[in-house]
Amino acid sequence: MRKNTLKNLTLGLTLSLFCLAGSFVAAEAFPAFAEENSLNAASQDKLITPSSYEQYLPLTAPSDVAFSDDYTAVADGNILFVYDRLHGVYRKYEHTVNNELSANKISKVEFADDGDLYFLDASSYLYHFPMASLSSDEIVSPTETKFACSTFTIEGNTLYFTNVTGTTNLSKTTLDSLDATKAQTLVEEIHSKPAIAFYEHRLYYTDYGIRLMRVDPEAINPTPESVCVFDREVKSVAVNADELYYTDTNGAFYAYNFTSLLFEGQAKKELAVASEETGDNIVVSPYEDFVYLVQYYLAVVSAFYNTVPPIEITGN
Repeated sequence: MRKNTLKNLTLGLTLSLFCLAGSFVAAEAFPAFAEENSLNAASQDKLITPSSYEQYLPLTAPSDVAFSDDYTAVADGNILFVYDRLHGVYRKYEHTVNNELSANKISKVEFADDGDLYFLDASSYLYHFPMASLSSDEIVSPTETKFACSTFTIEGNTLYFTNVTGTTNLSKTTLDSLDATKAQTLVEEIHSKPAIAFYEHRLYYTDYGIRLMRVDPEAINPTPESVCVFDREVKSVAVNADELYYTDTNGAFYAYNFTSLLFEGQAKKELAVASEETGDNIVVSPYEDFVYLVQYYLAVVSAFYNTVPPIEITGN
C-alpha cells in the first residue's frame, strides 16, 4: 500500500566480498555512479527502480543502517558492510568475538560527529571503529568499549542509552568517557525496550512499546512530554523536518506529518501521508534531509513524502 508520493530508491550491488573473520576487508571497487545517472519514473506513486549507483547488496538478516558524510554502514546478522562512497568500495566485517554465536548479531549502528562508527551486538556491548583506519590497507578490527547498553543513539559527543539490567532508564554520557556510573538519568522506569531517536534538541523514545514521548535532555529537570500513541508496537522511529517515520514489529512502515500528529495525539492509519504494509520493513534511519529504510534482503534507501532522492532523477 502506498499513498501520495512514496518514492523508494533501492540500493544494492551484487558483490563478491572477501571475508576475514574479525576484520574489515576491502572488496572489489565499484563506482558510486555509473555513466548513466538518471532514472525515468513511470509515475510519482510507484516504486522508482535504479539502473545505476550502488545497487543490489543482498542481505539475509538486516537490522540497522547508518550514514556519515563519507560512509554507509549496514548491519546484517553478524556482518557489517561499510561502503566508502569516496572510493566506491565496500568492506565487510564479520563479528565473531563472542563464543555464543547468537551474541554476535549486530543490533544497532551509528556514526558519531567525528565520523567514527559505533555498534552494539546482542551481548549488549558497544564497539568503536575509527573510520580513518579504513583509508589504509592494513586489516583492522573494532574495539570493544566495555560499555553495556540495550540500545543507544548519538548526538554530538553525547551517547543516549538505556541500561541492560534492572529498571529500564534512559540516560546520557559522553563518548569520551563512556562511564555508566557517571551517566545522567533523564527518564526513569520505561516499560519495555524503547525505540529512541534525537531531533532538534529533543530525545524521542517509546514507552510501553506504543507511546511516543520526548524530553529535553539539557533541561535541569527533564520532563517527558507525550507526542502520540501508535496502534502497534514500534520497532524504530525517526523525526526529520516536519515528518515522523516509524516501522512496527509487524514490518509495516508509516510516515506522518508531525504537526498533525501532535494535534491528533494518535497515529491512526488514515492520517499517514505514506505507508508500506508489506511486512518487509525493518528500520528507519535519518540522515540530513532524507530518511532511509532497510527491508529484508535489500538495503533500501528511501525518500518519502514530497522529498527528492539524493540522486538526479528525470521523468514525471
